[in-house]
Amino acid sequence: MCIPTSENPNSYFGYVIQTPRALHYLLDGAKIVSIENKDDISAVGSDGKLIVVEQIKDKDTTFSNCSEDFWCTFANWINRYKENKDKFTNRTQFIIFSNRKQPLTTGYFIDICNNAQNDEESKKCIETIKNNFSSTNSKIKKCFEVFIDKQNEAIVVNIIRNFSYKVPNIGIYEDVKNKIQELHSENRDIEAFKTKMFGWVNEKIYDKEKAKIRRFDLLQKDFRNYLDNNKNLKLALIDDVSEFDIEQTHRQYFYRQLGLIEREEELKRLDCRDYYRWLITRTKEEEKGKFSKKEFDDMYRTIYEKWLDDKEYLFSIHKAESDINKGRILYNNSITNNDIKIGNTPFDDNHKEVARGVCNFLANNNPETQNYNIGWHPDYKRLLNEENND
Repeated sequence: MCIPTSENPNSYFGYVIQTPRALHYLLDGAKIVSIENKDDISAVGSDGKLIVVEQIKDKDTTFSNCSEDFWCTFANWINRYKENKDKFTNRTQFIIFSNRKQPLTTGYFIDICNNAQNDEESKKCIETIKNNFSSTNSKIKKCFEVFIDKQNEAIVVNIIRNFSYKVPNIGIYEDVKNKIQELHSENRDIEAFKTKMFGWVNEKIYDKEKAKIRRFDLLQKDFRNYLDNNKNLKLALIDDVSEFDIEQTHRQYFYRQLGLIEREEELKRLDCRDYYRWLITRTKEEEKGKFSKKEFDDMYRTIYEKWLDDKEYLFSIHKAESDINKGRILYNNSITNNDIKIGNTPFDDNHKEVARGVCNFLANNNPETQNYNIGWHPDYKRLLNEENND
C-alpha cells in the first residue's frame, strides 16, 4: 500500500487547504466530515456511509501517467475500500481536488478515468491503462500491481466510475465564502459570520500543542448548534417604509394603546415603522422555513411572561404614579429587552428596533398570538372596548 501524502501533512499547508474543504461539506449537510481519516477529507451521510473521500493536491505540474500523486491516491483508495467495505457504497465519490486549478492533459490516465461514466467505460479505462503503463519507479509499480490485481477489479471499476477531478471555481477560500453568502444571506454582518465559521473549523482540527492538523470528526449536529448560537438575524431594516404604510398602522389596535399612554408622535412613528419591519421579517423567516412555528411561539411566550412579571413588579412599586405613567414605564421597559431571539438565534445590534416591533405586534390583539397578548395602560382593555363601541 502506498503511503498517503496526507499522513504527515505540512502543518501550515494542511491547515490552509483542508479547512475550506471540510467547511464545504459541512455546508452541504454531511453528517460527519473527517479530517485525516479515510483521506484528507471524508464525508459521511445520514446512513453512516461515506459520501465522499477526497485527496487535496497543491502542485504546479500536471498529473502525468507516472505521477506518484495519481498512483498513490488510487492504490490507497483500493486498499481502504477492501479494508472498510461496509463504509463504502456504489455511490461513494472519489475526488482529487487540485488547489492550483491544474488542467488535465487529454488522454492521460487521470483524464480517461475522469471521463468514465459507467461500468463499461471504467473497464475500458482499466484496459487502456494496463496496455499503456510504463514506469521504472518502484513505488508506482507497486501501486500499479494493486490497480491490476484481479481480486480488486470490481472495486477499481467502482472507483473509476465514481471518480472526478475537481478544481475551485475561483479559489478554494473564495468558493466556500460564496457558498456561505448564498446559504446565510440573512446574517446582518455576513463577513464577520464567515470569519467565525472558519475559526470554528480551524479550532477543531488544529492541534496547537503539536502544531499540526489532527485527525478529527466534525459533526453536523455540533456545526448546526454553533451556527444557531452565532449567526445573527437581521431585521428587515428597509428605509423605504412609505407614508401610506405608516398611516395604515394608525388603524391598528397597538397604535390606539400607545395613544392611551400618550406616547409622543415622533416616537409613535418609530413604533409604526418597526411594527411594519417585524411583519416583513416574520414573513420572510416563515417562508424560508428555517424556524418552526413552535420557535416563534416560544419567543412570543418568553416576551409575554417577561411582560407579565414586569407589569406586576413595576405597577406595585409605582403605585403613586398615574395610569398613563405606569403604562409608559412598562412600555419602555419592554422595548429595551435585549434577549429577543428565535430559537437559539439572536438578532444583531438592533435589539431595540426588534423588541419595539415584536412588542407592538403582540400588543395588536392578533388572533394567532391571542395567548400572548400584552398591553400597556392598566385599564386598556376596558378603555379600548369603549372606544370600539363608540
